Amino acid sequence: MPQIIFTCPVTGDDVPSGIETERASLDQMAPEEITLVCPHCGRPHTWQINQGRLEDAFPEAR
Repeated sequence: MPQIIFTCPVTGDDVPSGIETERASLDQMAPEEITLVCPHCGRPHTWQINQGRLEDAFPEAR
């Protein structure tokens, strides 16, 4: 199951939340806040959970 990810406002890199869900569930989530320590810049960032997106289960080859 894909997990919700956010974008670090400093580096622009993906920040995994560890929360796994499906599209239908994400679309219905309330705008609760989540704070995560970014693995890229080391700072805490706060987002509304419904601002996240689901990780791509089949990322494009780079």
